[in-house]
Formats: sequence, structure tokens, C-alpha cells
Amino acid sequence: MKKVYCPFLMFSVLLLNGCSIQDHTAVPEEKAKTEVSATTESEEEQDETKSETHLELISFENHSPYYTCHFQKIDGKTGQVSVFEYRPDTEDSTVVTAPEHVEVFPSEVLGLLTSSFSGEENPEDTISLSFWNRGDQKTFQIIIDDLEYELSLPEEETEETELNQKLEHEGAQAMLDKAVVYPHAMLLELSGIDSTHWNCDYGLVNPETQEIIKPLIFYEEDLEKLSLLFISDNEISEDGLTLRISAESTGSETGEVYHDYDVNFSRKENTTE
Repeated sequence: MKKVYCPFLMFSVLLLNGCSIQDHTAVPEEKAKTEVSATTESEEEQDETKSETHLELISFENHSPYYTCHFQKIDGKTGQVSVFEYRPDTEDSTVVTAPEHVEVFPSEVLGLLTSSFSGEENPEDTISLSFWNRGDQKTFQIIIDDLEYELSLPEEETEETELNQKLEHEGAQAMLDKAVVYPHAMLLELSGIDSTHWNCDYGLVNPETQEIIKPLIFYEEDLEKLSLLFISDNEISEDGLTLRISAESTGSETGEVYHDYDVNFSRKENTTE
């Protein structure tokens, strides 16, 4: 019968019998020591991080692709909430205006970024950070007061429809290219939008309630492209939606005059998860 030897089994038996072992049988032991050492160092690093002042995400609002995060600064040694640095008012240094150091990366995919203090008892102990993710970015690096937090976004199902509808406004023509439907938002993409004729008020009219949802706006002047993001706590129905565009430029006294354009979702192109 052919004999098969297991180095690990032999190593265990020799130890139990108090025998010496040759150098080549000690390799697994050295490897095990290295792995245990690496694990210990990793745990120590995590404990050290927790003991330092760090950002804590206390709540998260998902209106994909628009998100709002609420952060607090926690002293790891005491567990107490610390106040954030703030930008004092230029005229009155005792007046708090806005957070001093807030950054989100990668910044090139952001359509909008806002931050403000939102603590209940002490406003400066909580920061509310909102941003519009215009790319396919799944993770963001958030930096507040030189403290870093990596935010992973949840997967969302979206439905994209090519519309290719012509729009006319004040003698100018443009195209309503496509719509992307999210669970709690709708994105409309327009092209051929020049700033002279299309500096307007926009709204999405709910056919059931006649509620007018105002959009977040991102305009690319060099490409003449306009992105309108409509956000709702409820699901936005595709049936009978109307894009409302004011007849006059923003701020006009005749802002009640408008044009309505039916948004035609008869062609469904892509569904992604």
C-alpha cells in the first residue's frame, strides 16, 4: 500500500511526543505566526481608529441619485459628540454661518453639493450634507474637518426611456431627450438649451394631485444640455406627467404664464439594477 504523509499531522504528533523537528517542517508554524501577527496588527489599527476622533453617520436619506447624510464628530476616547469647525460671519464673529471644511470625492460627478448645521440642541454638533450623484459612482470619500468617511451607496433599480420630444419656447427649439425613473426621483435630460431662451422656471405636474414638483437643475452651457432632477417622498407615476415651463425668464412678473408638455413614456428602453 502506498504511504501518504501529511506534514501538518506529523508536526502535531512530534510536538505531542516531545521530539525535535527538522527546519523544513517549521515553515507552516512561521506562516501561522505571520498570519496571527497581521490579524493582531489589523485589530490594533481598528481599535486605534475607534479611539481617535472620527465621523459617525447618524442618519441617511436616499432619494437616489440625490442623497442626504447627517454626520456627527465623535471623540473616540470619551464617546462624546464634538462640535464641527464653522465659518464665522464676516460682520459678527459670534454668528455661525456654515461648516468650514467639507469636501466630497470624486467631485467631478457631483451635480450639486450643499452642507449646513442641523443639530437640535447645539446646531454645530451635526452636519447635514446633500449631494447629487450624476455618475455611476458607488462609493464617495467624505471629508469634514480633515476627518474621512467612506460612503457606499445602495443599489437602486432604474428605468430609462428615450423620449426624443421636440420642445418650443419663445421661438427657440430644444429636445427632451430621455427620462430616467428612480424609486423616489425622476431625471429629465434636455438638449439644445441656450441660456438666452431657456432661463426658465421648470416643474413636473402630478396629474392626480396637480402638485408641482420643482427640480434640482444642472446646466452645461458649453454643451447646451440641461438636467432636471425631480424628487418626491412618494413614487412618481409615469402616467399623464406634464413638464411645465414658464413663459418668461426666472423672476418675471408674468411667471404664471407657462407652457405644458406631455411627457410620453410609451417607449421603455432600459431597466437596470
